[in-house]
Amino acid sequence: MADANDPGDAASMAENGHTECPCHAIYDEVCQQAARRMERVRELDTGKLIEGTLEWVQKHPGAGVAIAALVGFYIGRIGRR
Repeated sequence: MADANDPGDAASMAENGHTECPCHAIYDEVCQQAARRMERVRELDTGKLIEGTLEWVQKHPGAGVAIAALVGFYIGRIGRR
């Protein structure tokens, strides 16, 4: 069992404000990637966005169908309210 004062304990690290945890680096990287992707999406016009989406769906048809089903499900759920 980990000691609460152990600097390697995640709870202790969070309480003491330590940011050396590898999860912080991963979180920062994910945030940076999301920001870069959002900037690219903002730069695209609607036609290029649709064209890119169609190309992606052609390369990944199974994932495209799954995503379309989820989107349809959630739109249906919103429509019921």
